[in-house]
Amino acid sequence: MDTLERLLAGLVAIDSVNPALVAGGAGEGAIAAFVAEWLRAAGLEVQLDEVRPGRPNVVARLRGSGGGHTLLLNGHIDTVGVAGMAAPHQPGGNFLNKRCRRFARVLRVRRGEHTNIQRSHNNSYGAIAATPP
Repeated sequence: MDTLERLLAGLVAIDSVNPALVAGGAGEGAIAAFVAEWLRAAGLEVQLDEVRPGRPNVVARLRGSGGGHTLLLNGHIDTVGVAGMAAPHQPGGNFLNKRCRRFARVLRVRRGEHTNIQRSHNNSYGAIAATPP
């Protein structure tokens, strides 16, 4: 597995079901710690902001040399329920097709450019984004 596949496999292996959607859901604590450690290892400044018990946001910054534009990336790290899935936290198969790999190459952060990365659990309040019409 390459680096991107290992990252994705690690993320999939962590139960991060949103407890607001599924009673007893694990929440984002474990996956936030995983993401924070991965970002630290990549050389970013990282802080965890626990907005609710067991439900931290991850805020990371890669400082640039100044003078350039700032890029802010925002996403979420919680998941919807996994009831009925055979093995929801056991990654398998081909994770990344060629399109995903190309997209990942385009998004690589270049050292020396100022970048903020924020991972949040509240951007899909009530799972509106994940709920079928």
